[in-house]
Amino acid sequence: MAEIVRRPRPRFAVAAVDIDDTLVGPDGVISAANAAALTRLVAEGTLVVLASGRSHANMLPFHRALGLPHGPIISSQGAVVQESDSGEVRFSRAISPRLTGIEGPGSTMKASRTAPRKASGERPARSFTIRL
Repeated sequence: MAEIVRRPRPRFAVAAVDIDDTLVGPDGVISAANAAALTRLVAEGTLVVLASGRSHANMLPFHRALGLPHGPIISSQGAVVQESDSGEVRFSRAISPRLTGIEGPGSTMKASRTAPRKASGERPARSFTIRL
């Protein structure tokens, strides 16, 4: 009879991690401490999912650099979920620009992606370290 091996439950089932100003600091680099924390989570059996406003293609280098197992990547402010290995779209929710009032007949607004800025025009420097 085959022996059943039970793994202890991980401390966290899922860890959804933002990229900008969370995983990656102002220098655009993943800190060694953050990489080690995520490696530890994966080793414990936690599903580590990158989640960002970035596009899927822009997130893949971070996924690969961390050596994360194949799995979902949440991109485009949560509007798209795609598999890291195949690119298969598991979820997609697009909103028509006409429904947002940003574009269309009579609209004076234009689509813009701007982050809050300091008076000098620079983005504020923020950096976080993932602590377990």
